[in-house]
Amino acid sequence: MPCQIKIDQLPTIIREIGEEIGFEAVFKLVDRFGGTSINPPLKVDEHHWLAEVIGLPAAQKLAQLWHGDRIYIPFLKAAKQAVRNKEIIQRYDAGESVRTLALSYHLAERSITRILKKCVL
Repeated sequence: MPCQIKIDQLPTIIREIGEEIGFEAVFKLVDRFGGTSINPPLKVDEHHWLAEVIGLPAAQKLAQLWHGDRIYIPFLKAAKQAVRNKEIIQRYDAGESVRTLALSYHLAERSITRILKKCVL
């Protein structure tokens, strides 16, 4: 499993959307709608579900560029794991224990140790 996400390895639609609205907003979409399709509306205000998920500026940009299109949002399991693993390594390097990390991420201590071995060594 990789320890960092490489943008060129993400699905095309995620790269395209991320380049327009930012990858932080894209990962919020993936967290909320991964594995399903969304239909961006023509107009978005601050109370619209899309604005509540990714923020108003990103939602407006997405609506402007993809309104009326059905967009499938993939799960991105490997990418999410890579982000999680990077966080685990950073927290471990900052002094947190394997036990604390295991409890924090709902993983076994052996899983944390495996992540550290794969990505640190």
